[in-house]
Order: sequence, then structure tokens, then C-alpha cells
Amino acid sequence: MVPAGSNTVLPTGRLETEEKQSTGAKQESTPGQDRGLQSAPTGQDSGSGSRAGVHSAPPRSSLSKGRPDEPLSDFLIESDAGPTAAAVDEYLEAIFGQRVVKDLRSQGAHTEWSSRVSGLEAIQKLVKQKKAESAAKPMPTGDTTFWRDEGERLALFRGVVTVLVRALSDKVVPVYLPALSLLNDTYSSDFFAPMQSSALPKAAIAHFAHQLVFRSGSSNGRAREESSNALLHLARCEAVGCAAVAPWVTRPISNTKQAHAVVSRLELLRTLVAEFDLGSDSGLELMEVLRFTLPLCEVASGAARDAAIGLLLDVRALDVPRVEALIDDLKPSALVLIKARLATPDAKSLSGISVTGRKLPPIESQPTTPLRHDAHSRARATSSEVVELAPPAGPKKPFKAEAHSTIKAQPKLRQANCDTSASRELSFE
Repeated sequence: MVPAGSNTVLPTGRLETEEKQSTGAKQESTPGQDRGLQSAPTGQDSGSGSRAGVHSAPPRSSLSKGRPDEPLSDFLIESDAGPTAAAVDEYLEAIFGQRVVKDLRSQGAHTEWSSRVSGLEAIQKLVKQKKAESAAKPMPTGDTTFWRDEGERLALFRGVVTVLVRALSDKVVPVYLPALSLLNDTYSSDFFAPMQSSALPKAAIAHFAHQLVFRSGSSNGRAREESSNALLHLARCEAVGCAAVAPWVTRPISNTKQAHAVVSRLELLRTLVAEFDLGSDSGLELMEVLRFTLPLCEVASGAARDAAIGLLLDVRALDVPRVEALIDDLKPSALVLIKARLATPDAKSLSGISVTGRKLPPIESQPTTPLRHDAHSRARATSSEVVELAPPAGPKKPFKAEAHSTIKAQPKLRQANCDTSASRELSFE
């Protein structure tokens, strides 16, 4: 307690030590304290006291002096055991603004999914603006400007990944499709221009690649097609590559009874093999492709079996002896199917096919345009032959009206005959 009448002034705000109050010295700030919440804290924050309440993944040590840190797991992903929804929203508000975050968090009735679409479109507009700026101006030559641009782009990319992880798990297809469009715009050479040497784009796909693979087998045709195209886009992107996508594509299918899911995955893998070839560079190892494809040769769906055998035929064409030996070792029944598909029709089986029917004589050559008098004489001869060969004509059957009149007249004739005979008898007497 402060004695009454004392001239000591009570401090306002945060309590400080007497030494700092007397000297008035300012507290020295650490390098990580000036960053605030503009981006997730990096490795420089590892030694700065307690990390309770800090919205970031576990840090990593600094890569080089004066360069923005790039922790490979430095993404704020909302989960039950991780950051809460409030922490994620606070982190995103510093990057995209409160209105966008409110739209992204819109949940409830089906009519509210349009707000989530509006939030995604606002972020996509920002991403396109940054792409246009990178494409319009050349890379800066000064170290200070270069690192500042790279740090800003990395902070924006981390925020976009946080949004994508949530949006790509949305069950509403009209929300899922704009999320795929945002993904394609983000993973582009123009957007990654200030951060070409960063490893974050490749590390980020571990947080949402499983959603793309799962939706590539969706019953919705549009979602299924666009998901496969997104995986192809990531494989063709220089910042990611096929080697990072291949392990996700060759994962076993949980439900092989869904023919559309099996066929879609096989067609995607077949496209990757045709475009990037097999090998360690593409991540498409021969054994992994065979282990994934061979069990699908005996599924119930005929379309799925045809797609699996088609992929095996493409792989077999690269190295016939080696691939056939591996297939015979892993699944001999699949090799029998391939041999049957490649077998040509047997000549002996074709020889057993017989043609029934009487063989017609060859058509004699006759002039197509006979002379006029020959045509008339031939016509007269034909008509006479028809008359001679015709059967004799039978009695002419009366028409229906004539026969009816005849039947009615017969009773009158009988009555007339009876009257005539009676008159004769009377005259005789």
C-alpha cells in the first residue's frame, strides 16, 4: 500500500520494474516482435519466450542472414487438435481483411454458400493482381527490395494455403470449383516469380492433395474432371513437379466398386505415365504403378478392367521382357489377360468357318441396250410363252352382289314350278 500523503505517482498501464522506471530506458525489441500478425512467425521466434497463443506451426532455424525464413511446415491449418477457428480468422484478417474472412466463415443454410464463393473470388482477384504485377515489372536487383517482395509474396501464399485447405474440403460443389480455380491461379510461374527458390509450394500440397485425389473419384462429373485437371496442373508446375504428385495418385482406391472412381484414377495415371514417363525423376516407379494397377484388372466393372489393361499395355510397351516378368511374378492371371488381348485371330479357327448355300452360276455377258426390233420380238415371244404355260381358267366366281340376287330368286322359281304342276293336274282331270 502507498502511504497517505505520499508524492509517489501510481503507474498506469503495464507494470514495470523500478530500475526501468528510474532510468526511463526503452526495452530493446527482438527481431521477431516487429512483425506482428502480418504472417506466421518463423524460425527467428524460436528463442523469444513462451509461444502460447502464437498462431503458427512449429518454427525452424533461420536459413540465412537477412533473408526471410521458410519453415517447411509454416502453415496455419485449422484442426481439432491445432489452431482454433478464432485464431485462424484473426490470422487471415491481417492478410485479407475482415469482410473476406467473414464471407469465408459463412456456414449454415444452402443459400449462404454464395458468401463463401464471394470470399474466394475476392482472394482470387488479389492473386491475379499480384500475378500481373510480377509479369509487368522485372525482378528487382537490389537485395533489400528483393527480400521485401519475396517476404510479402510468401506471407500471401501462406494465407492462400490456409484458405484452400478449408475450401477444398467443402462439400458444396459450387464452392469447391472456385477453390480449384484459385489453386490454379496461385500455382503459376508469375505468382511464384518473387519466390522462385522457395520450397513452400511443394511442401504445401501435403495439406490438400488428398482432397484432390478423393474428389477425382466423385460422382459429380464436373468435380471429378476438374480435380484430375488440378492434379495435372500441379504435376506440370515447375514449383511442384510430377514427383511430388505421383505418391498421391498411386495410393490404393478405398472402394473399387465405384467404377467412375476407378476409371478416373486410371486415366489420370495413364496421362502422367505418357507425359512424364516412368522413373525416379517423375516419381512414377514401375513397381508402384504395377502394384496399383494389377488388382484393378479383376474388378467387377468392365470399363474399369479395360482401363487397367490399357494402362498395363502402355507400361509393357516401354520394356516388354521386364514388365512381363514382373507381372508374372506379381499377378500371373493379369498376364494371361494381356496375352489374350494381344493375341491375333487363329488361322485354324478361321478355317473351320463354313459358308452354306448354293453357288450361283456366273452371269453371262449380255448387251445392256438391245436393239428396238429385238426388244419387241422378245416381248411378243415372252407373252406367248406365258399364255401357253398358264393353267386353264376355272369357272368364274360370281361377285357378292350377284350371288345374293341369285339366292333371292331361287324361292320364286320353286313357287312358280309348283303352280305350273298344279295347273297341269287340274286340266288333266
